[in-house]
Amino acid sequence: MIPVSRVRTSPRLTIKHESVFAHVLLLISYLWACSAVPAGAATAPLAVSTQHNDNFRTGDYLSETALTPKTVTESGFGKLWQLQVIGRIYAQPLFAPNVTTTSGTHNLVLIVTALNNVYAYDADAPSTLYWKRNLGAPVPSSNYNNGGHTYYAVYPDIGILSTPVIDPTTNTMYVVADVAVKGLSQFYLHALSLSTGADEIGHGVLIAGSVRGTGNGSVGGLITFAGSEELQRPALLLSNGTLFVAFGSHNDQTPAFGWMFAYSELTLSVQAIYCSGPNGSGLGSFWNSGQGAVVGAGGYLYTSTGNGPFDADTGGTELGQSVIKLSFSGTALTAIDYFTPWDVKHEDSADEDLGSCGPLLVPGTNLLVQGGKDGHFYVLDSQDLGEYQPLNNDQIVQDFQACESEIHGSPVYWQSGANKYVYVWSQGDYLKQYEMVAGMFNTTPSAESMLEAPNGGPGATLSVSANGHKTGSGIVWAYIQDTPGGYNKLLPGVLRAYNADNVGQEVWDSQMNSGRDAVGDFAKFVPPTVAHDKVFVATNSNYVAVYGLL
Repeated sequence: MIPVSRVRTSPRLTIKHESVFAHVLLLISYLWACSAVPAGAATAPLAVSTQHNDNFRTGDYLSETALTPKTVTESGFGKLWQLQVIGRIYAQPLFAPNVTTTSGTHNLVLIVTALNNVYAYDADAPSTLYWKRNLGAPVPSSNYNNGGHTYYAVYPDIGILSTPVIDPTTNTMYVVADVAVKGLSQFYLHALSLSTGADEIGHGVLIAGSVRGTGNGSVGGLITFAGSEELQRPALLLSNGTLFVAFGSHNDQTPAFGWMFAYSELTLSVQAIYCSGPNGSGLGSFWNSGQGAVVGAGGYLYTSTGNGPFDADTGGTELGQSVIKLSFSGTALTAIDYFTPWDVKHEDSADEDLGSCGPLLVPGTNLLVQGGKDGHFYVLDSQDLGEYQPLNNDQIVQDFQACESEIHGSPVYWQSGANKYVYVWSQGDYLKQYEMVAGMFNTTPSAESMLEAPNGGPGATLSVSANGHKTGSGIVWAYIQDTPGGYNKLLPGVLRAYNADNVGQEVWDSQMNSGRDAVGDFAKFVPPTVAHDKVFVATNSNYVAVYGLL
């Protein structure tokens, strides 16, 4: 591991001044990600192949014509059926259209649980299961504790926690399972056929490796990945034939580090490994409340870390509390730029993780939006993240108080006509709609919900559906805890639908006719999945609730 390059002076980092062609590629990559439909299947429904829909993590589904603010009403919209599973759900359901199974061609919804179970259900027919797999015994959460207290952040089993990713050109789903082997945690990366659920490459690949470092737990100048110390929470990322798998700690317990592995999609062989702080005491976790890393122009990755040591400003390698830009060469993952808030020491000591949610890349721009536990929006130029300065954050595009409290549900994006909006809903605050004008955000919301999110919960996780950019067609779907309480209790959840042009207008919620539409126990950090005129909502009640037009 080498120190983070000072991009302003390094001659090898001329990518900081990317060409107009690169900006064109940025827009093309977004349009490709939104389509996510195999060649020759132009009439197929739009796939949801990755967490928050695309590699910008916009959260928008732009092929929805049936569900609109006019049709999603108490009398016309509600729960259709439930898809039963075994185990709690921490990952977003995915949608794969036109998959050939042993019983014909079907649209599938893919569900994974913390018991390492994988299910392929028919997305259009109630309770029609085509296949299921178990990828090994999960790890009991009792293996971990926090100061002698039972570990409830994920309870009672730790298995598949991250949202898988699908390659729609091959109908292969990649998933990471945390498996108990002789009582210890080991992570396995699987490539599963969407048609049968069978492994396409071996029987899963053990995730292992080391990097140079002298930090906590190092031996002989190496830091070795220890599965029993790590949590695989962020969604998987697939970009240009490479899978990226990120890790962080269990509830800030050390020794643990922020790890990012790059695997070949074709062979599941490890290509490169990055560690966010190999010479320090640990942490700098990638967790992001389940959000995955993003990919911008030139194939550069952007992600953010939680609390941990930071010394990159003095030539060190520690990047806790930072947004990091990673370059992948095919054989190496290298940090080439970063942003760290000026008050990093305070935020670290106060447990105000910058990486409590994941980054959002705003389509058609160079802007990256990152939220954190301090409720701020840090708006960054992805070509020049700004690094660190000790007195303020004036070197970045914008820094403003977007929310009153911790942001866990990552912000989402939609363009209505010529108007560009970002939506966010933190705990103890209101759903807010921020408009971007002339490359900057108006720091006063253009609209807010009437309802305040309960305190003590994670706020809402959001998705957007719309008929492209047609004004009047958009809905912000908010999945939120119903009552105040901690993150670690089973509490009822509510699905809410808001007019995306004005989130001050709620058009529907699952409590209007609770006897028919009640969601079940809330699954934290899991966005609703909108696909092909339906909304799939994960629960901790051993099912996915399916909503649609009645």
